[in-house]
Amino acid sequence: MNDTDLVNAELAARATGLNKFFIYKLAAAGKLPSYRAGRALRFSIPELRDWMRHEAEKRQAVGVNVVR
Repeated sequence: MNDTDLVNAELAARATGLNKFFIYKLAAAGKLPSYRAGRALRFSIPELRDWMRHEAEKRQAVGVNVVR
C-alpha cells in the first residue's frame, strides 16, 4: 500500500491504534480528516498521522499527559 492511498476505518484504526468505532465517531463529528466515497468513509494515513501529531501538541500545550 502506498502512503497516498485512502483506507477504510479498520485500516485507519490499525494505523493509529484507535478503536474503529472511535474513528467513525470522530469522523462524523468532523474532528478527523476523512473522505466520502459514496456511503463509505475513507482516510489518508499521512493525514491521520498529522492529525495525531497536532492533537498531541495541543494536549501538551495545555498540560495534559500524552502517552506515546
